[in-house]
Amino acid sequence: AALIERADIVIDSSRPRALAQLGVDAERWVQLRPARVWLSLTGYGREAPNSDWVAFGDDAAAAAGLCWCVPQGAPLFVGDAIADPLAGLHGALAALECWRRGEGALLDVSLRGVTAWALGARRLPAPADPARFVAAPPRLLGPAASLAHPLGSDTAAVLAEHRLA
Repeated sequence: AALIERADIVIDSSRPRALAQLGVDAERWVQLRPARVWLSLTGYGREAPNSDWVAFGDDAAAAAGLCWCVPQGAPLFVGDAIADPLAGLHGALAALECWRRGEGALLDVSLRGVTAWALGARRLPAPADPARFVAAPPRLLGPAASLAHPLGSDTAAVLAEHRLA
């Protein structure tokens, strides 16, 4: 709470309910002092009912319509979590612009919304007919270059490298 009170810009990626449970009220924080900027990065936005939905970049991008960006045929899963960096960059630029202008703001930036905007969607896509939604199965693109080391086998070396052991 003390750190938040001293800040000019706060960036959070929590659902509003989680912040409320901690006694943090972003709206009130912005109102108490001019020029404060609160950047709220969520999966689906701060408005109910979406505000309580858990999101990861992939599912938020799929909800924005990314899976439907194939020229023809069934939707195709895009597994690169593009929604996370897109939303982060858009949110950071918006927060910086508000702060530079001295304008207080509560910025509601959702992974789904930014991805839909980047796709050129004028509105978010309607839910697909489940009977027609058949995503392509995952495909192996080539043989693995090597096997991963067993869990924990590199811990001692990493700790020593950073002088933590």
